[in-house]
Amino acid sequence: MKRIGPQILGGSRTLAPGIAIVIVVAMGVYSWLDGEAYRAAAEKAEQSRAAVERIESAVYLLVEAESGQRGYLLTADPVYLESYNQARPRIAQLEAAMRSAPSADPEDAVRLDDLIDAKLAEMAHTIEVRRSGDVEAALAIVRTQRGRVAMDRIRALATHVAEGENQQYRALTASALRHGYKTRILILGGAIMLALLLWFSNRRVNLLLGAQRQLIGDLDRSREQEARGKAALDAILRGIGDAVIATDTTGRIRFINRVAEHLTRWSSAQAEDRALNEVFRVFDEAGGAPAPDLSRRLLRQSGETAVSGSFLLEARDGGRIPVEYSGAPMHNAQGAATGVAIVFRDVTARRQLEEQLRQSQKLEAVGQLAGGIAHDFNNLLTVIEGYAEMMRSDLPEDSPWRDPTQEILVAAQRAASLTRQLLAFSRRQVLQPIRLNLNDNVTATLRMLARLLGENIEVLTRPAPGLWDVLADPGQIDQIIVNLAVNARDAMPHGGSLTIETANLELDAVEAAHFPEMSAGRWVRLSLTDTGHGMDARTRLRIFEPFFTTKEIGRGTGLGLSTVYGIVKQSGGHIQVESEPGMGATFSIFLPATLEPAVAAAPASAKSGLQVAGEVVLVVEDDDKVRSLVTSMLKSLGYRVLSPATPELALGMCADRAIEIDLLLTDMVLPHIDGIAVAQQVTLLRPGVKVLFMSGYTEHPVLQRPGVETRAFLHKPFTKSALAAKVREALESD
Repeated sequence: MKRIGPQILGGSRTLAPGIAIVIVVAMGVYSWLDGEAYRAAAEKAEQSRAAVERIESAVYLLVEAESGQRGYLLTADPVYLESYNQARPRIAQLEAAMRSAPSADPEDAVRLDDLIDAKLAEMAHTIEVRRSGDVEAALAIVRTQRGRVAMDRIRALATHVAEGENQQYRALTASALRHGYKTRILILGGAIMLALLLWFSNRRVNLLLGAQRQLIGDLDRSREQEARGKAALDAILRGIGDAVIATDTTGRIRFINRVAEHLTRWSSAQAEDRALNEVFRVFDEAGGAPAPDLSRRLLRQSGETAVSGSFLLEARDGGRIPVEYSGAPMHNAQGAATGVAIVFRDVTARRQLEEQLRQSQKLEAVGQLAGGIAHDFNNLLTVIEGYAEMMRSDLPEDSPWRDPTQEILVAAQRAASLTRQLLAFSRRQVLQPIRLNLNDNVTATLRMLARLLGENIEVLTRPAPGLWDVLADPGQIDQIIVNLAVNARDAMPHGGSLTIETANLELDAVEAAHFPEMSAGRWVRLSLTDTGHGMDARTRLRIFEPFFTTKEIGRGTGLGLSTVYGIVKQSGGHIQVESEPGMGATFSIFLPATLEPAVAAAPASAKSGLQVAGEVVLVVEDDDKVRSLVTSMLKSLGYRVLSPATPELALGMCADRAIEIDLLLTDMVLPHIDGIAVAQQVTLLRPGVKVLFMSGYTEHPVLQRPGVETRAFLHKPFTKSALAAKVREALESD
């Protein structure tokens, strides 16, 4: 709908009354003028009519006087003089009125007056003569006919004057009628104009009322939209996940949403109209000093630039939490500041996750370092342990060098155990997962735990009925239980209890959100709870770091919990710790439940595992000392050995059909190529050749592929007997 402009509406409001006033005034003035003209014409017409009546009355009275005068002259009877005497004063009055009144023809009126006077004088003279007794003289006067002639003249002149007055009367009457007609026409025209003006004004008024109604409707809709927008904004601010506080220009709180109520412990009714720094009490995170009033700071700055930062928020109950905030001044449509708005959120959970991420990244970095060290160390240990074992087997029982050689072997085995723990922490050890039930593992370790923990620690088990199976390395699961049990024992020097519990856990998407490293689905939980001295938050953050320990020197390597952490992570699980000082500790291990069907154990081979038939073994190893050791071990076991210095030479031997090859024994990490690539090329050249991998580094992508656990793999460092068993197993595999 097209809106009427305010100029048009204003013009219509002032123009119509002006025109109406002009019309009414014009009608009034013209009616007054016409009325005055009408009254003047009517007065003059009345004067003319009155003049005619006076003339006619004067002539009539004059005739009556003359009749009485003649009767007296003839009879001398005074009775006849009564009409004369009565007519004479009246004629005098009429003459006086005629002389004073305006006349259509003043000259004729004067002559008529003179003739009447002459006639009256003549009658008075004859009456005097007759009274004197001179009848003849009186009759002689009558006989002269002068009286008759005079009367005729009077009648003619009176008729003429009356006719003039009548003409003037008719003219004035016509003029008065014309003025009346004009007045009526003017009134009719004015009425029509006023009616048109009234119609136009009514139309304008209707348009104005329509526009007013539209404006009122627009205003109502605007107010309704504003109310809806305000309600929506209020609902958004109250339902938003962040805390919101708004103040006026004096720093008094005018709005606080539910999240802010929860964080500050102030209700909306309690907080409103209070100073901002009374409810939003914030302190510097570094020094703990009270922060300046944000409302004053924001109102002092120009523009609409927001400020942000982080503080410690002290709630009404005294508790403090870290918060991040952003604040900005609020302005109205004119740009004037109306207050400030502060949005803040509790970052406790996020900082905990960040700290966990930092710890995880730190552990990952340490694990990578540990894995790299363990790889190089394993090559050295392979040489040391291998040659020491060979030396011991060659020495007679009474040799003085047998015991030192045994100590070398023990030291090498302890070093190998240390590297295995490092590899477990760095998740780079080779696992041999099978489908198992954690209840069986717990039961199997109880006797060993009883010896490890001692009589002053009671071991309680709570196996869950119908526990789901998991896919894990049973030896590593036992390692987890033993390491956690030993850690619990050290936390209970004066005795206590250790509770081992299993349970099924099924997480949906909502529940899984509370466990960042776990997805929705089925999980199996293994938890160990002790009644020891517990841990503080700082200790909990570092317990999985390698070589970190709270025990006195000599009582631990600091790798027990690191090993547990690495095994759990490499098995696709999650570990969680709950502990407070003096409240004991609970370690919960979460492993994904397996849905794979159980695989029946393969029947034992009918062949003897250590029977050697002089097979040819191709050894591919870039470390000269390890290659030399492996070659010596294999030859001492009765195998024929090919040990080229490089992988390229090994592939060349495979291409030569004249060279017999039964088994490829290759390291995983080689210069310019890896063990899996060498194995692939060898099996292409020699499809029937068996393959056995060896390495002290297990992070190679081949070990992450499905089914890698079924491959023949020899972990460095290894003994001669371990080498013999693995080689025989590989040669006899299908």
